Amino acid sequence: MIYLYSGCIFLSAFLLFLVQPMIGKMFLPWVGGSSAAWNTCMFFFQALLLAGYGYTHLSLSRLGVKKQSFLQFPLMLLALLFLPFIYSNSVPVPEDPSLWLLVQLLKTIGLPFFVIAGIAPLLQVWFANTGHVRSQNPFFLYAASNTGSLFALLAYPTLLEPSFDLATQTRIWTGGYLLLTVLMALCYAQTKKSETGSETSENTESKAEPPATRTILFWVAAAFVPSSLLLAVTQYVTTDLVPVPLFWIIPLMIYLITFIVAFSENLAPRALTFSRVSLLVILSFLSLYLFVEINFFWFSVVVHLFTLFCVAMFCHCAIAERKPAVS
Repeated sequence: MIYLYSGCIFLSAFLLFLVQPMIGKMFLPWVGGSSAAWNTCMFFFQALLLAGYGYTHLSLSRLGVKKQSFLQFPLMLLALLFLPFIYSNSVPVPEDPSLWLLVQLLKTIGLPFFVIAGIAPLLQVWFANTGHVRSQNPFFLYAASNTGSLFALLAYPTLLEPSFDLATQTRIWTGGYLLLTVLMALCYAQTKKSETGSETSENTESKAEPPATRTILFWVAAAFVPSSLLLAVTQYVTTDLVPVPLFWIIPLMIYLITFIVAFSENLAPRALTFSRVSLLVILSFLSLYLFVEINFFWFSVVVHLFTLFCVAMFCHCAIAERKPAVS
């Protein structure tokens, strides 16, 4: 059962990260390939990801596991009408393409991306209702999810893009979506036939105390710090230090690896201890970097990447330590 749920959440994250550079390659040539256009794409994907999480939270809290499935699976089937996604430049691109680009993204990949975006938290709730021995701690599935993201990040520039044209890539992605739909049905079947059904879930939810406002604010702050640092380090390293193609993958890989480790039950305790100690090492590095003139740019690259790794590991482990009760 664990392999089924882990495989399903792995595939959902893999598809989410795979489609983003694919869509960028599809649309950016029409809008000049500027950084502003890519930022518009990133804004679109981040907004839909947040919307997908919000949809899952609201639909589960108001409908419950069983009734929510009557909404989830029709949405997944409806999204098939938009696949395989393709864009033909039949509409002239305006001088300011930002709004135009958002509309085209929504029409092309909006619903499939939105549906997949909410799958990770949904599968955790389903797994929590299976009665499995590990169902009281479904957060380990985050490790599988971020591993899928990491694999997609590596697979697209090294395997998929060099080997297939864009039309074939979209068909491969559509095949992955069909497989995901099948795996989702199998996961729900496991949840439905378990002894702890949705009624047990509702009882558990009523007993669990909601997280305090202070805890919620801590989650937000601890998530904001490494996310902001990721953007800053990526911008600085890839612009001022190593302006080479695809180097931006390395900071993002580091960020994802810290998530994988933080939510891994076996590695997280050691990782938290390591991150606390390494913060002292960072202070030493930064002192050396700020007050001693070193004309070796790779040292600067290593300092920035290692700082990102340690800060992200510390924050993500702290979030994992304060994860909420299953509800």
